[in-house]
Parts: sequence; structure tokens; C-alpha cells
Amino acid sequence: MNIFFVYLIIFSLVVAATYAEFYHDKVEHRPNRNQRWPANFLLMIINSSLLSAIPISTIAFAELASSKNTGLLNLIELPLFIDVIVTISVLTLLGYAIHRMFHQIPILWRLHRVHHSDTVIDGSSGFRHHPCEPLISTVIYACGAFLFGLEPITVIIVSFLELLFALLTHCTIRLPLGLERWLTAVLITPRLHEIHHSNYVKETDSNFGSFLTIWDHLFGTFLFQPRRKKSEFKVGVKEVNQNQACNFEFLLTSPLLSLKPEAELKTRNDNS
Repeated sequence: MNIFFVYLIIFSLVVAATYAEFYHDKVEHRPNRNQRWPANFLLMIINSSLLSAIPISTIAFAELASSKNTGLLNLIELPLFIDVIVTISVLTLLGYAIHRMFHQIPILWRLHRVHHSDTVIDGSSGFRHHPCEPLISTVIYACGAFLFGLEPITVIIVSFLELLFALLTHCTIRLPLGLERWLTAVLITPRLHEIHHSNYVKETDSNFGSFLTIWDHLFGTFLFQPRRKKSEFKVGVKEVNQNQACNFEFLLTSPLLSLKPEAELKTRNDNS
């Protein structure tokens, strides 16, 4: 499967979702849309083009492992449903670990901070990433798919779900609290991911799952309610102001312009 077509589908969904949000009462008066959206969509187009151009993808490496009969699952005879469960577990655990790594390692946080610096969260925010971030993530995912010999069809499904939830969890959808509490036993919801986008480190370093909450529950990073009062809750990154957060050139170059990694890690630890 050509990953370009997957991104084309997701891009269409993003356009539809953001168009709908434009007329939604809750986002009708949100600030800086004219500045935010060009930057967010430009980053999405760049990232989609890069990922479709490079000869590396999780799906391609899973198919390569299958064709070469290599990788753990290809060397062990297991029922198909076990292969599927292992594939889902490995991919979602990798995603969780990569996400935490981008928060905990200073140089990687400076890349990931581009995503978190958006001052308003909507569908376009889900694909607002510095181009180096998805490249690093893709290499790690691809190596995992090859080493474990993950089941290719399941990899395709999980990859699509992760892209879909990248859109859904950044939208302004709000579910009834009771329903959401039930759903979050398994799934990441917009409420959970909004907490993850908080500008307060104790809230930011939570809810790392891409679409499943299992690893957050297991490793103690699940957070259903913000730690601060509703009146104090804000999204974004404290060291990036609103004008910078909308500036495309700044977003591309900010990892090179920021504090030294050691100083930034100290800042994050002091704020936590």
C-alpha cells in the first residue's frame, strides 16, 4: 500500500473536520486561525511528502520481513489471532515509548515541542509536527516491524487507526462524561489528549497512547482530569509565545534556536 494515498485520505478528513469546526459554536471565535492553519497545513504537507518519498515505512518493513520469512513472529508458528494481538501490542507499545521518549529526552522534546506549541487545539493540530519527528518515529517503527516480523495487514490497520485518532483526538468533540469515562478504559479521547496538550508539565506528561490507553494505565501515566482548576488550564508551551507558535519559519528552526538541552531538561524538571 502506498502511504501517500493513506495520507491523502487523512488530509481529506482533516480538511473536512477543520471546515466543520470553523462553524462549530465552540471554536467559532478561536484566535489566530488565519495564522495557525497555514503553518499547520504546510507542516502536514511537508511531512506527508517526505514520508511518501522515503523508502522506509512500518508497512513496507513488515511486508519485507514476511517475504524474507524473518522476524520473531515469522520464525514461530502461532495462530493468526495471536500474531494480530502481538502486532497490535508491539506497535502500540512502541508508539507509547516513542512518545514518552520525545517528552523526556531534551533534544527530542525540542522537536516535539513544535506539536505542543499550538495555542489552540483542533483537527489541524494532529499533523503539526517538525519534519524530523515523523522521520525518527518511522525509522523506529520500521525496525520494530522488521525485528518482530509483525503481521502486515494488522500493521496497515493499526497505522490507519493511529492516523485517524491523530485527527479525532485533536478535534473539539466532547462526549458525555459518563460515556467518556467508560471509553477511556480502552481508548484515548479528545478530553484525554487535551490534557496532554496542557502547558503544565505534570499534565503534559500523561496520556501518551496514540489510540489505546492500556499502556498509560499500566505505566501510571493515565490522567482523566487535569490537576489544575478549569480556570487555570491552558494548552501550549510556556516558552513559545503565540506569535512564534503561528510562525512557520520559527517552527522549522526553533529546535536549533532553543535552550541547550541540559538547561531545557532542568527547566522541565523544575516546572514539574
